[in-house]
Amino acid sequence: MRLHNRQIKASFWTDPDLLQWSRDKRWFYMGLVQLADDSGCLEDSSFAFKIQLFPSPVDVDITLEIIEKWRDELVEAEKLIRYEAAGKQCLYILNFHKHQVLKNCPPPEVPLPPWLQWEHYKSNERSGKYVVNDDVLTKFLQGSYSSLTDVLQSSSNLTQPNLTRTKLEPSEGGVGGTEIVGDEKEHPPQNNRSPEIIKNTTPEEKEILTILQDVELYPFDFAKDLEFLRDLSLDYPALDMVYQFKKWRDYKRDKPLKKNSSPRAQLRNWMQKADEWRSKDNEKNRRNVAGGPARADPAGKYREFVRGP
Repeated sequence: MRLHNRQIKASFWTDPDLLQWSRDKRWFYMGLVQLADDSGCLEDSSFAFKIQLFPSPVDVDITLEIIEKWRDELVEAEKLIRYEAAGKQCLYILNFHKHQVLKNCPPPEVPLPPWLQWEHYKSNERSGKYVVNDDVLTKFLQGSYSSLTDVLQSSSNLTQPNLTRTKLEPSEGGVGGTEIVGDEKEHPPQNNRSPEIIKNTTPEEKEILTILQDVELYPFDFAKDLEFLRDLSLDYPALDMVYQFKKWRDYKRDKPLKKNSSPRAQLRNWMQKADEWRSKDNEKNRRNVAGGPARADPAGKYREFVRGP
């Protein structure tokens, strides 16, 4: 997830509907437009929204709970549409393609909803355009919003103990939303990131935590993974952690995790091997440097032979 340059119309600042929102909520909405892929879609990650849109230490008052509240309110206001694709929870900005005129769009990075399709150009398969099927979108909205908004009105209760979210069964017209159940053991809560912890997180740590969230089936937990990352940094101080985590993420795209995988153990083994290879490379370089001058003067033996004893 990254920020993009987008077109913000002048009417954004005078829209009567938007002016009823707080200033920070309006900025958050604008930020989502810039975070969205060219498709108008983005993964639903309050943690990523926090570190991308409100990274400053003076933004410590904008917590993950506030961001989640704004997101839910935007869904209720029909500015955002929630959907699930490829096992990921995603958001679609409803009027994105109405206000953004984009040409030569690359293939989507975020899984697409059923009403949206990317069509490549005949002259270039790596470039194309997005086509919105309004009939499918209307059917989806009619079938899902009635149940979805009812659930979102109760979303403030999700921060209470022993409450979590699970998926509703799909309705006839689309997918369901979420419901509140009291099964904390099966679905452990992820809201264990205090503002103080986020404030003390370095930019490198934030980047790595975002990388972990991109790995399919990775059981991301902010506090646990932050502690795990710091342990690895202490155990392997010579490694470039951002580089290694990116390599591991790319490797997992070809060799994806399974439900019974132990990804943190895999990561520790990965770092151990990377450190061993680094040590071997350094030793090899030292031997080359030590033997370099003798091999660098092949004429020396010839001169010694010509001079004779």
